[in-house]
Amino acid sequence: MLEFLRRLYREGWQADRAVRPIGRLMIAAMVVSCLYAFASVVLAKSLADFQMHRQGMDDGSLPSSAKTIVYGAYSLRVITVISLIFGYSYLVRRLSKRTPSEHRLLLSWSIFGVAAYSYLIFTPNLAWTHVVQGVQVALLLAVTVLLFTPRVRTYFTGSPVG
Repeated sequence: MLEFLRRLYREGWQADRAVRPIGRLMIAAMVVSCLYAFASVVLAKSLADFQMHRQGMDDGSLPSSAKTIVYGAYSLRVITVISLIFGYSYLVRRLSKRTPSEHRLLLSWSIFGVAAYSYLIFTPNLAWTHVVQGVQVALLLAVTVLLFTPRVRTYFTGSPVG
């Protein structure tokens, strides 16, 4: 784990000056994902209760074993967030690859992330989840904007950046 953090620091936080802000924003997005995963596990019961209430299933018709399964399912959301963490670390490592295909990969992931989190903001859920998703949209939107700057595009052509 320590080696993973060292590499993340070296390849993202201390990346080439042209892409360093992108690396730092992606690391920030990863940290937000970690905090979201932790909060999702801790607050799994309240998340599940909210959704069951919204769907009219809190009238006592569900047996307690079914509710336990629903609570467990919300705890498993952490798996999705862990895969996002691996995705972010993969993308941070791609910052050192100075090819147009890497630029397209980063751009497509950031645009997809903005679209996905934007969609989630408009789905019914607890307010704190919308705040986290809004932060993710802002971070990934900033990454997207930076990927369109001439300096970053020049970096990914393999040309020297002045």
